[in-house]
Amino acid sequence: MKISKIEEVGYLLTAYDEDRHALYTAEQMQEYAKECVIASLREYVGPYSDKKANSIISRVVK
Repeated sequence: MKISKIEEVGYLLTAYDEDRHALYTAEQMQEYAKECVIASLREYVGPYSDKKANSIISRVVK
């Protein structure tokens, strides 16, 4: 999952910065972080069988 695929819930505008900063809910960011961890673990456990990889990932990501 890419952060650009997450639908923002609003924008933060400041007087010092003309750029808009997207705002996300905590749940959206937790799901994004979970997907990042799973993707990283998939690379790490790549040489293992799918069953072993899923076992390792399920113990780390709950």
